[in-house]
Amino acid sequence: MSDNLPPTNGSASADSRQPLAERVHDRVVAARRALERRDRAVQPRLPRRRPRRAPPPAEPGSPEREELRALRSVFRELGVAHRSYRQRTGAVIEPELRAAAEAFKRAPSLVALVPVAGFLEELDLLTW
Repeated sequence: MSDNLPPTNGSASADSRQPLAERVHDRVVAARRALERRDRAVQPRLPRRRPRRAPPPAEPGSPEREELRALRSVFRELGVAHRSYRQRTGAVIEPELRAAAEAFKRAPSLVALVPVAGFLEELDLLTW
């Protein structure tokens, strides 16, 4: 999913002027935009031999649902970064990070996502 997000330059220390919570919020907003662009993208249609009944038009998702999709997208991006780090270093998952991730999974929100990002920032894994 991170390949659909706008490119980022520099390391976490380069943008540390902005508080972590604001950077996480900005990343969630960027993820939401990327998901919206992907949803609006036209899929090429293959010709069919026989016509099928058209499905009912899809209703746009509620703002809460779209926010949840964006939060989960950023959470997955953080997970990919941490798994890559663990594979490179042989490190194990810290219990505090596991607890923060489980708290996010139980009640996904920006407030619950910030501690997860904080652990990755301490490891200098955030590029945004």
